[in-house]
Amino acid sequence: MQASLSNVLTNAVRKSDDSREKWQDMTCFKYALERFHIEGFSHYSEKRYGKRRACINWLQGIALDIPYINSEIEYLGFDSETYWSDLANTLLDAEFLLDHAKAY
Repeated sequence: MQASLSNVLTNAVRKSDDSREKWQDMTCFKYALERFHIEGFSHYSEKRYGKRRACINWLQGIALDIPYINSEIEYLGFDSETYWSDLANTLLDAEFLLDHAKAY
């Protein structure tokens, strides 16, 4: 089974609350990013780890209901060695897109 990392993140947001079931993908990313900035990202963590590492740490803390067991990760078609960094990159790439969409 091959899933996309974007779907892993957006599905986790959607299933976290019935009211989010019909949210569009970018709304789900915005919600996840807002939570990351509130819960997992501070000036301390940025200076100590950098934004990407802080995002990985936040995701690994099971902030969202995402697959976290290697067998589940591999079943979905992802590399369990790079899953967390790939997931963080996907979320931070969405942040870049959201920031640039606001500029236009």
